[in-house]
Amino acid sequence: MWKLTVFVTALAFSLPAAAWHETGHRATAYIAYERMDAGMRHEVATVLAAHPRYAQDFGAAMPAGIAAGDASARGRWLLAQASVWPDMARDFPQADRERYDRGTWHYVNEIVWLRDEDREALDGSLPHNLAREPDGPPAPGMNSVQALRANLVVWHDPASSDGDRAVALCWILHITGDMHQPLHNTALFSRSLFSSGDRGGNLVIVERGRNDSNLHAVWDGLVNEHDDLEPDADTAHAIATDIVDDGAIDRWVDSHANLAKLVVYNGELVAQLVAAEQSGQAARVTLSGDYLERARRVGQRQVILAGHRIAQLLDPH
Repeated sequence: MWKLTVFVTALAFSLPAAAWHETGHRATAYIAYERMDAGMRHEVATVLAAHPRYAQDFGAAMPAGIAAGDASARGRWLLAQASVWPDMARDFPQADRERYDRGTWHYVNEIVWLRDEDREALDGSLPHNLAREPDGPPAPGMNSVQALRANLVVWHDPASSDGDRAVALCWILHITGDMHQPLHNTALFSRSLFSSGDRGGNLVIVERGRNDSNLHAVWDGLVNEHDDLEPDADTAHAIATDIVDDGAIDRWVDSHANLAKLVVYNGELVAQLVAAEQSGQAARVTLSGDYLERARRVGQRQVILAGHRIAQLLDPH
């Protein structure tokens, strides 16, 4: 059995207490790295060295202990850094932000309805991009499904430059991780509370004492550096029988959108939101201990699956 703390200690790298966009993404990369053979580990390290922003975002950021360590430690760290690089792009200087930051690549808004009446009122009028296939190379405006497929084409194309493959690798790592967080696949709609969607749970306020949060942030924070990420029997079976091919991407989105309906927007949550809507109140909810415990188990399973699937996407042989 292993825990994320094993990697943190071994790499002498400090991670925040909990945030899927940081800790969870790095965890998926660590898991993927462990599943790669020596040839693929060497390939990803070589490709990342050609990243157009390698010097400032990788070389300068690498802890001295990692830089002075063995090739395996450096490769593991590089892959983890690559997994969070798309989030780093939001803070780049303007020219590079425009070149590399792609906000719509982080999600797709599969529709969840608060009530049947909302479906009847809004269905067919929502302008969201729900396309599953890219219409060309990676481009602004694509959703996560399109962008993942487009970047996989770049990664596997022998004619692609190492620099282009490095950027594509970062996005493959990140989008696959995002795709396994259910709220990156869905948006909740209702006529009065969320006529344009709840932005993947960002507009649902979660009461947590003095420090209110939102539903998306709660789910982003389900994995922390102390979690045991050894797969349980059910997850191990899912990995052993998993088929990772191009069609799998559609299956993941469908499965995770359904997971959002069953687990994220469960009866407990929906009842509170319907009550808020009927009383004209803001979308504020409280989450029970049972809800949070189930969410934590789901989050851990999703991170493990994402790591396994990243390795398979990069090297399907």
